[in-house]
Amino acid sequence: MKNKLARLLILTTLAIWAPGIYNSLYAQPTVNTSSPYSRFGIGELQYNSDPRFMAMGGVALGLNDSTYINFENPAAYTSVGKYTLFNVGARASFTRLNTTTKQADANSINFSHLFISVPVIYRKWAMNFGVIPFSNEGYNFTQTQPLPPYNDIKLNYQGSGGLTAATWGNGVTLYRGLKNRSKTVNPDTISNIAMRRIMRDTMPEVSRLSIGVNVTYLFGNLNSQSNAIFPDTTIAYNTRQVRSVRVDGLSTQFGLQYSKRFKRDRVLTLGATYTLGLDQSAKESLFLASYVNTGESDFYLDTLIDQQNRKGKIKLPTSLGAGFTLRQGNTWMIGADFKTTDWAGYRYFGKADDKLGNSYQASVGAQFTPDYTPKKLSLRRTAYRIGARYGRSYLNLNNTPINEWGVSAGIGLLLNPSGYYQRIFKAPFSSMNIAAEYGQRGTTTNNLIREDFVRVSLSFTFSDKWFNKYKFD
Repeated sequence: MKNKLARLLILTTLAIWAPGIYNSLYAQPTVNTSSPYSRFGIGELQYNSDPRFMAMGGVALGLNDSTYINFENPAAYTSVGKYTLFNVGARASFTRLNTTTKQADANSINFSHLFISVPVIYRKWAMNFGVIPFSNEGYNFTQTQPLPPYNDIKLNYQGSGGLTAATWGNGVTLYRGLKNRSKTVNPDTISNIAMRRIMRDTMPEVSRLSIGVNVTYLFGNLNSQSNAIFPDTTIAYNTRQVRSVRVDGLSTQFGLQYSKRFKRDRVLTLGATYTLGLDQSAKESLFLASYVNTGESDFYLDTLIDQQNRKGKIKLPTSLGAGFTLRQGNTWMIGADFKTTDWAGYRYFGKADDKLGNSYQASVGAQFTPDYTPKKLSLRRTAYRIGARYGRSYLNLNNTPINEWGVSAGIGLLLNPSGYYQRIFKAPFSSMNIAAEYGQRGTTTNNLIREDFVRVSLSFTFSDKWFNKYKFD
């Protein structure tokens, strides 16, 4: 076994998060969010799943490094290096829901992502495989509406489920600018292919242009139920609507990155992504009936709609993002991202949703590592990160846009082996990233809800030469 510790940690991690992974893969009707806003569209979209991105306010499009997997921009896969990377994480959310008169708390802990990135051709082509929650639906709340001269009507809304994304990505280097340190030897003139390749790989890289693509299979169930409960059945009978939607379809994202090295080891990286707005196959089951409550159970009186597996399409919106990072070696880095999504183009079974509108998010972040060189874990080689983001969600309710902001911080621990650790386990490296974010979404004006939330994210990255053949084990 070439990397005993990494494999042991992987098995332990899978055992801890297996229930969350199972629910994400098979789209069980669990509640992975507690936001009333997840009632609309396809649920609450999952952003900034990895703590490295969350800690920097969501900055990701211009990031690339050989010690982690950047699944936000597929062009960054080419920076993975010569080791296969395994990345798994989880996220906890602690939310307080506020109206003008009431408060309620809701908490959840969820599996956030699982990715494996494989270098096919060193620095030229890398593949990525993974699974990540795409959206979650989870709510249970009651509203009242006046019914003069009678008592108020109670409207109860419940929802569960969500969509999961299984992704296959590829990143390819189109161009690498190399600087030849030797003025007398040109690697292109060396006849031996192996020696020519070794010499070129040891030449410092001054620029790189990469492209990438993520092909994602989206699947899952969106389950919702709404009840209108009348105070007096002599006025009208209670009504119940139960809807279940099964989604199966493909989504495609393209990525681009260009890195340029300047003097004093400063590197500027520009990144961009574009996601196609594709139709997703869907099947809808809808049940609508009137009922009365007998005290022990509900008794259905008249079934108005009972249809099963009506086929249709859900059209997802196009999305565009751009960003950059500027870093000084491995010491400091700053960056910013901007993303926008055309939710006005969203269609549900051919119908537009007037509650959805175009969304955007602007992010800024920074990272500082006091000393990257020590061979053992220390506070000086820990990466410290801070960030902030502000944006408009895709919701517009009661003529009010639902905005969201967050401030974040986190640390990254690069666990390079040394000494006895290295001789025993022969592990190339592993890392742990932790991030926390405080933010708000929504407002209490116009009879809406404000969410104050704290999110904590944790992930582990392990590495090994899994696809190399060894003479001895």
